[in-house]
Amino acid sequence: TRRSSDLVSCQMAFAAILAIYVGVKWTFLGDVQWIVAVIAAILGGALWGFIPGLLKALFNVHEVVATIMMNWIAIHGAFIAYNMLKLVEGTTQNAQKVTRSGALPSWGLDQLFNNRRINIGIILAIISAIVIHIVLNKTTFGFELKAVGLNHHSAKYAGINSKRNIILSMTIAGAL
Repeated sequence: TRRSSDLVSCQMAFAAILAIYVGVKWTFLGDVQWIVAVIAAILGGALWGFIPGLLKALFNVHEVVATIMMNWIAIHGAFIAYNMLKLVEGTTQNAQKVTRSGALPSWGLDQLFNNRRINIGIILAIISAIVIHIVLNKTTFGFELKAVGLNHHSAKYAGINSKRNIILSMTIAGAL
């Protein structure tokens, strides 16, 4: 299915609030806190991609319309959640800091590139791109996803479950 830049921003808002919550509040996890924060963000983005995918597959709601509406829900919902989850300190609205164990580690990349802001996020992105490339170009599942994306009517005629693949493509995109 076609993707909207609006969906990307609302998935990021929803996923970010979950990752920040884990990064700030779940200090009991110790060294695996950042892993749980990444998983929370993946699941949050997947959920937010699933909803417009479901609307498209079951009710033929155009994905651009659905994602624009979801964008506003995510942005305002993230703002409300940010305050409800008490991610601010006191009355001055000072944001709490993500704990060291809740942030992505740098694994020496910050020294290699002489930039303290670099972390393993780039490695995770490269691994994700390689995995998606393999799935899309070397598996039957990837062929089905591409076939449905090109023409879901033809894919359905060929025996591919187009509704399932529309939902899965939006969910996977959200997770990424």
